[in-house]
Amino acid sequence: MKAMILAAGLGSRMRPLTDTCPKPLLKVGDKTLIDLHLERLEALGIKDIAINTHWLGEKIESHIDAVWRNQLNIQLFNEASLLETAGGIRNALSFLNSEADTPFLLINGDVYTEAPLTSLLENKIGKEIKAHILLCENPEHNTKGDFGIDSTNSKQILATLIAPLSHTYSGIGLYRPSMFKNLPEGKAPLGPMLKELAQSHQLQASTLDGYWLDVGTPSRLETLRNRLA
Repeated sequence: MKAMILAAGLGSRMRPLTDTCPKPLLKVGDKTLIDLHLERLEALGIKDIAINTHWLGEKIESHIDAVWRNQLNIQLFNEASLLETAGGIRNALSFLNSEADTPFLLINGDVYTEAPLTSLLENKIGKEIKAHILLCENPEHNTKGDFGIDSTNSKQILATLIAPLSHTYSGIGLYRPSMFKNLPEGKAPLGPMLKELAQSHQLQASTLDGYWLDVGTPSRLETLRNRLA
């Protein structure tokens, strides 16, 4: 299996910390945020990893070359202008694609979880399913939620847009490359695509079993630092 880490954001909510340092390189103890992801992927046996970059992307490239280049097969995709999530994935399909349309693991670069991901990776996604996303209970910063859960089918749980929207997309999921192959080049958000899949019953889901945090603000970064101290 291959993986992609989304690391192209501007880090606007993290300023001034990100004025001279890209968000993926912010430190938690003696490691960067992106190191935490790469260590996790390596432990899962995933060695082929795409990373998209934009803001201060050259610093991320230098870090990868210095720390990870001899351990993992990492392909960087620098975006001259931001492509948003789905557009960034479309831009990396040359690396993520496979003849068998094998799902790849997608991780937002600014989330942290201690939940085991092995069960997600072992999921057998039916041909009619385009993605399997991990959901968490709505956090304080997203009380309105993203999805509800339909568990009426004993064989699989589906994400739904039917109220109550009790869960939030964790930023982690399995995606089939074919989901993105017909996108035109350029900017494309992922959210509307996920909602379309939910409406057509093609979005499988499971709930995270463990600690999760969106490390998107200085206060939440400090929360993570305190947790891992």
